[in-house]
Amino acid sequence: MMTQIKQDYLSQGFLTVNYSYKELLGDDGNLRPYWLTFFESLKNLGQTEIEDRSRDILRLLKENGVTYN
Repeated sequence: MMTQIKQDYLSQGFLTVNYSYKELLGDDGNLRPYWLTFFESLKNLGQTEIEDRSRDILRLLKENGVTYN
Protein backbone atom coordinates (compact mmCIF):
# COMPACT_ATOMS: atom_id res chain seq x y z
CA MET A 1 0.00 0.00 0.00
CA MET A 2 2.75 2.47 0.88
CA THR A 3 4.42 1.88 -2.49
CA GLN A 4 1.09 2.58 -4.19
CA ILE A 5 0.69 5.85 -2.30
CA LYS A 6 4.16 6.94 -3.37
CA GLN A 7 3.44 5.93 -6.99
CA ASP A 8 0.17 7.87 -6.94
CA TYR A 9 1.95 11.04 -5.86
CA LEU A 10 4.70 10.52 -8.42
CA SER A 11 2.14 10.17 -11.20
CA GLN A 12 0.46 13.41 -10.11
CA GLY A 13 3.72 15.34 -10.11
CA PHE A 14 3.65 15.80 -6.34
CA LEU A 15 7.26 14.72 -5.92
CA THR A 16 8.74 16.66 -8.83
CA VAL A 17 9.08 19.99 -7.00
CA ASN A 18 12.28 19.51 -5.02
CA TYR A 19 12.42 22.91 -3.33
CA SER A 20 9.19 22.57 -1.37
CA TYR A 21 8.64 20.93 2.03
CA LYS A 22 6.64 17.75 1.81
CA GLU A 23 4.69 16.99 4.97
CA LEU A 24 3.79 13.51 3.74
CA LEU A 25 7.28 12.34 2.77
CA GLY A 26 10.69 12.45 4.40
CA ASP A 27 13.90 13.43 2.64
CA ASP A 28 14.39 9.80 1.65
CA GLY A 29 11.07 9.80 -0.23
CA ASN A 30 9.34 7.47 2.21
CA LEU A 31 6.23 8.24 4.22
CA ARG A 32 6.95 9.92 7.53
CA PRO A 33 6.26 7.58 10.50
CA TYR A 34 3.16 9.43 11.72
CA TRP A 35 1.64 9.23 8.24
CA LEU A 36 2.27 5.47 8.16
CA THR A 37 -0.03 5.14 11.16
CA PHE A 38 -2.68 7.25 9.43
CA PHE A 39 -2.59 5.26 6.17
CA GLU A 40 -2.59 1.94 8.03
CA SER A 41 -5.75 3.11 9.82
CA LEU A 42 -7.36 3.94 6.50
CA LYS A 43 -6.40 0.55 5.12
CA ASN A 44 -7.99 -1.15 8.14
CA LEU A 45 -11.25 0.76 7.63
CA GLY A 46 -11.68 -0.47 4.08
CA GLN A 47 -13.01 1.29 1.01
CA THR A 48 -16.71 1.02 1.87
CA GLU A 49 -16.30 2.51 5.35
CA ILE A 50 -14.16 5.36 4.02
CA GLU A 51 -16.79 6.15 1.38
CA ASP A 52 -19.56 6.06 4.01
CA ARG A 53 -17.63 8.42 6.27
CA SER A 54 -16.88 10.75 3.37
CA ARG A 55 -20.58 10.98 2.55
CA ASP A 56 -21.35 11.70 6.21
CA ILE A 57 -18.75 14.48 6.29
CA LEU A 58 -20.12 16.09 3.13
CA ARG A 59 -23.69 15.88 4.48
CA LEU A 60 -22.69 17.45 7.80
CA LEU A 61 -20.80 20.25 6.06
CA LYS A 62 -23.81 20.94 3.83
CA GLU A 63 -26.21 20.95 6.79
CA ASN A 64 -24.06 22.95 9.20
CA GLY A 65 -21.59 24.87 7.11
CA VAL A 66 -18.07 25.75 8.19
CA THR A 67 -16.77 28.68 10.17
CA TYR A 68 -13.22 29.81 10.75
CA ASN A 69 -12.33 31.78 13.87
